Amino acid sequence: MPTPSIHGGVTYAWDLNFKRLTGINKSDWGTYSYTYNPYITNAYGTPTTGGGMLQLVRSDVIPNSDIAYLYDALGRTTNRSINGAANSVTWLTIPRAGDF
Repeated sequence: MPTPSIHGGVTYAWDLNFKRLTGINKSDWGTYSYTYNPYITNAYGTPTTGGGMLQLVRSDVIPNSDIAYLYDALGRTTNRSINGAANSVTWLTIPRAGDF
């Protein structure tokens, strides 16, 4: 269960295992929740792409406003979608001296 803290009428929830925000609540603008990608999907698996990175932002006030993120193997954002409408990014590889 996240650890809550209150500052200026805003309640913040923090992950107990990692220093990251899991929720924000204020009575006049609702609740935002933040979920993160797992580091490893199973005990014998390999680390996931975007492990530990932000996966989803959800608002309980604005319908159809979920924001989801996808990452490449280097941890760079490759896709951000709002309610399923994708906005993707393709990263270019920079050639190194030995590649010529």
